[in-house]
Amino acid sequence: MNHWGAEINGIHYDIVFTPHPWSGKHELTINGYPVELQRPAFGSLRGIDQTIMLGGIECHFVLIGNKADFAVGGTYIDSQKPYMPLKSTPWWAYIFMVACIALPVSTLGGALPVVLGILGFTGCLRISINPTRKTAASVFACLGLTLLVWAVGWAFVYLLSAL
Repeated sequence: MNHWGAEINGIHYDIVFTPHPWSGKHELTINGYPVELQRPAFGSLRGIDQTIMLGGIECHFVLIGNKADFAVGGTYIDSQKPYMPLKSTPWWAYIFMVACIALPVSTLGGALPVVLGILGFTGCLRISINPTRKTAASVFACLGLTLLVWAVGWAFVYLLSAL
């Protein structure tokens, strides 16, 4: 559970976020009143960035993975970093995500290649939407992650075939 307090135009706001990771039906309350959270497609993988108006000020509730923060006046309350909106998934990220998911197909299945493919897919998605990373750095990070996923997957297959 995350608990934040914010003073906006002389009014105190008590903000409480209660995650429910298994159901995905997270709860956000402001001064005890529930706020309906968006449930975008792939929200648990991509993240949530929801605008909430408090006292005439634009605030943002941001949830990426299991990390939640609340931004008031352009600054996150917990991290004290400036608010930056989540980016949409760029076209080039889909190439790396498909390459990661293709690993279990190329190895003819297996639990480890499937897990590696899913982890690579999720990692590339999160890297590509990170608002603080430049595009070139994100592309190279996704390339490195994809190559690592494939190297570990095929090394595992090679080791098993040698037994």
